[in-house]
Amino acid sequence: MGRGLPLTRKNVLTLLLEVSLTIVAGIAVAGALLFYAGVGPVSWMPSVRWWSLVGTTVLVFWVVVKPFRHFWRRLSFWLKVAALLAVHLLVYTVALLYIPQWRLLWFVPLSVVEGGLLVLVVDRLVRHPH
Repeated sequence: MGRGLPLTRKNVLTLLLEVSLTIVAGIAVAGALLFYAGVGPVSWMPSVRWWSLVGTTVLVFWVVVKPFRHFWRRLSFWLKVAALLAVHLLVYTVALLYIPQWRLLWFVPLSVVEGGLLVLVVDRLVRHPH
């Protein structure tokens, strides 16, 4: 299985569930993009930069929480991640609202830097909660 886990029924089912959810998420994103491309931006649809925020947020936070899998059953872990997510969304919302010429490419370096910082912050919060 590549993770060094024993081949048990529970591990196989967990892996199948993860793969299935990843495929469903990919299909949903592809469907949303095709719908957006086909219908085009209309007044009730968010612009591409807001869709980009959604995509980069999902990617960044998946990269951040994945290494801390053994903490996933702790409510305190998810509350800390939720607080960081709220700060992330607040900062990006302000930026997208007040910077009219926001370039989509700007998400790339910002996401890399933010992801690295968030991993350090989450590690500090969960391993040294004092």
